[in-house]
Amino acid sequence: MPTVLTICADCERQALRHPKRGKAVAEALTCLTRLLLGRKHLQGLQVARVTCLRNCPFGKICVALARGEREVRHHLAPGDDLDAVAAKLTGTARASRS
Repeated sequence: MPTVLTICADCERQALRHPKRGKAVAEALTCLTRLLLGRKHLQGLQVARVTCLRNCPFGKICVALARGEREVRHHLAPGDDLDAVAAKLTGTARASRS
């Protein structure tokens, strides 16, 4: 079963309507996709745009990485640490120490 990065088309369209924030969100999404494609175990990554029909926060894009039956979601914002988001989506994030 292929690994699929799902991007919510509605969230993306809504975020891109805002002139300044839209450009920043689009750049964050592009960088995140490149980071994921750069990982060896995700070389066959497929990207799909669908409507997720969830109540997503305004100005953020809902992304999900599905591998088999496991799916991890994140609401991507321009200020997010993209390395941390990529680690969260792939399941390689380390627990923070307190």
